[in-house]
Amino acid sequence: MLTIVFGAGASHDSIRNGSAGLTGDYQPPVTKDIFNQDLPHFGATLEELYECAPIVPRLRRAVAEGRLFEDELEAISNDSRHIHARALIGLRFYLAKVLEDCGTNWGRRAHGITNYTELLYEVEEWRATRHETVCLITFNYDTLIEQALHSVFSYDFSKIDFYVTKTRPYFLFKLHGSVSWRQLTSNVVPANAWPWVAHELAALGNELELLDQYVVAGGYSYKPPAAVQDRAMIPAIAVPLRTKASFACPADHLHTLEHVLSATTALVLIGWRATEAHFLDFFVRNTPGSNVPMWAASRSSSKSALEAFEKFGFTGDHTALPDSFSELIANRTMSDILSRAPDGQAQTTRRSRAR
Repeated sequence: MLTIVFGAGASHDSIRNGSAGLTGDYQPPVTKDIFNQDLPHFGATLEELYECAPIVPRLRRAVAEGRLFEDELEAISNDSRHIHARALIGLRFYLAKVLEDCGTNWGRRAHGITNYTELLYEVEEWRATRHETVCLITFNYDTLIEQALHSVFSYDFSKIDFYVTKTRPYFLFKLHGSVSWRQLTSNVVPANAWPWVAHELAALGNELELLDQYVVAGGYSYKPPAAVQDRAMIPAIAVPLRTKASFACPADHLHTLEHVLSATTALVLIGWRATEAHFLDFFVRNTPGSNVPMWAASRSSSKSALEAFEKFGFTGDHTALPDSFSELIANRTMSDILSRAPDGQAQTTRRSRAR
């Protein structure tokens, strides 16, 4: 099985020739630019969802000083004071709105033809001849990859279970949640409708209790019911942390992923820095190990991503590629990777015989 992991760099560079006229206010940001004060709609959203404002200067200062955004945010999350709990709830709403705006408008500028679309078309040509299954893992909140899967395969993502159904050859795991998902809470629905429910839920701070129940409710701007069975909902968005487990997806998705990863025969990282220690540990524990070849594609972090895996004992035939997502497609690098990827069906058969 081919496993592909997408980081923020993938969505940021998800349109070919983006630097030649398609960049702008709605280009999906990399993590350090989540509070970019030069982008007008980011500022407008911050004014609307003001609960997260108290932590913004601290996060901007960390980035300016060369420290990891995720580390600073984790330090904030470790402080259980009400002001921080309130800000982190507000941050979920902020991220949901900003990143939905980015993903929707960015995809429209490309008329739906993104690097995700081209990649899936290329992978499918390879997969169909081998009757393989493909595991797609993304840490991005936007729905650009869902749009591509719908464009190429007419996949429907109107229900949360459709993401990991075994009836399709492509699994999609969104470990940090999605702008189109809501997570139920044990709290009774506030009086206000969406999106003003954000202010009432943020005010609860540490009293907000999250449940392992998720629904697909459309984008942030869509006006879903404020609750399911009288339970309030918030955006299913995991704030980006480095060491603490911060998944925002159903537990059964993680159980399915454990099983899927055990069949991995090749791994490709695209635009991902591999800073999420909790996922690295999860991945290494559930994959076959050093027999799996790995390619990491990123202009700035391919080597450090491989080193992060090696620190967790995942060693072997690893290749660092200086390609951005656009270059991976334009230079036919992905075609070369696929031509060298092991035959998953054959390896599965050999493992079964070995047992």
